[in-house]
Amino acid sequence: MNNEASSVPSRLFYRRRILFFAAAGVLMTFVQLPAVAGDEAGVKKQLPAFPGAEGFGMFSRGGRDGKVFVVTNLDGRGPGSLREAVDAEGPRIVVFAVGGTIDLGGPLPIRNPYCTIAGQTAPGGGITLKNGSLIPQANHLIVRYIRCRLGEQAGAPGSVDAVSIYHPLDKDDPDRPVASNIILDHVSASWGTDEVLSVTGSVDNVTVQWSIVSEGVTTHNCGSLLRPSVECHMSFHHNLYAHNRSRNPFAGSYRDRANHCDWRNNVIYNGGDGHGGTNWHKLYPDRWGPDNVGRLRLNCVANYWIRGPQGSGTIYRGGDQATIHQSGNLHDDTKNGILDGVDKGWAVFANYHEKARFTRAANEFSYPRVTTDSADVALERVLNEAGASKPQRDAVDRRLVQEVRTGKGKVIRSVSEVGGWPELAAGTAPADSDQDGMPDAWEKTHGLNPAAAGDSRLDADNDGYTNVEEYLNGTDPTE
Repeated sequence: MNNEASSVPSRLFYRRRILFFAAAGVLMTFVQLPAVAGDEAGVKKQLPAFPGAEGFGMFSRGGRDGKVFVVTNLDGRGPGSLREAVDAEGPRIVVFAVGGTIDLGGPLPIRNPYCTIAGQTAPGGGITLKNGSLIPQANHLIVRYIRCRLGEQAGAPGSVDAVSIYHPLDKDDPDRPVASNIILDHVSASWGTDEVLSVTGSVDNVTVQWSIVSEGVTTHNCGSLLRPSVECHMSFHHNLYAHNRSRNPFAGSYRDRANHCDWRNNVIYNGGDGHGGTNWHKLYPDRWGPDNVGRLRLNCVANYWIRGPQGSGTIYRGGDQATIHQSGNLHDDTKNGILDGVDKGWAVFANYHEKARFTRAANEFSYPRVTTDSADVALERVLNEAGASKPQRDAVDRRLVQEVRTGKGKVIRSVSEVGGWPELAAGTAPADSDQDGMPDAWEKTHGLNPAAAGDSRLDADNDGYTNVEEYLNGTDPTE
């Protein structure tokens, strides 16, 4: 967990669109409390962050209706840098006119609300961040198609995450989530020295989807710590976890607040000598104290565990504060190089201790709908689609996917063991005369004016998405 301090972001108020959104003929509704997830009475229907956004964080506004910032260089700070755009105030959409690796030279917190980072706009080999943790810690954030590859020089073992969704507690109202409505989509995170990607602190309504969480380094090398300090709702779906020694994930909470976690259609490979787990510290109150006793309400549905060369046979250990529903999960522990997992039910779930037994739930918790594949279908979809795949996967993600398919690879301690950061082509961005985030050719094709920057904020087809969002989403602004 990364504990860099942050000021509480100021609130901005905007005209709200109350819209209905249909996907595959199914009305999707957002709720803040799982207890009423199936009750549509009084529940507002909102616009998803982008087509395909699902789970608790799906209704993030991001930078909708805001200013477009164009990243023009790979500097860690200064004019034209990613940091300059992220640090700006007000709604903003960040696009890229250059591809390559950005040496952050320190953490990159997103402190100000209403921000979209659109890594899919980068030319060449796309964007990689190194030597600094990405810290989403404000309301309404969208991060897509970015690689966050930290590296061991960024911190001592157990000190820094590659991605840390985190905000300190509000001192005046510690039960109030300070940062909410955050979605990460097609993010590739690796080489963290604490966890690779974590959700902690004062946050709520989070989705991490279609991402790759891999290769923690140093002696800690853990996947994800999902332990907020307020009541929190989070969705993790269609992600690949590979070569993390432990915490695949470790889910629970601090301060005896409930974590409502929907964990489905994820692929977990070569979990080292560790496994997934939940809070169990209530067994040792003299050692851990009351702030480490947390509650978990977990859906564990249609995931695919592959033991790998160093993996453990147990996929999850529960504690006495956890209630878990599991169904449709496949477990492949043969190490025969063939992906042939079978459903072992509760046999691969264990308790930390006879006196710290989790509770089995026969039915799923009623959380926001996520399109759910069978575990074997999810396996192929995740291997083919997850991570920062636009404009293209880098050599690291290609290697990881190949290792999953062939049963190869290992838990590492140093980036040097896998060749370090690959070189990325800078590429050439398409012409954008008015710097509104939409290429001239695309604007002309769709009847927009490539010399009028103001049309990026307009909504030509009145569907709720602005014209620049239609470009980012690969949709038609006239339909």
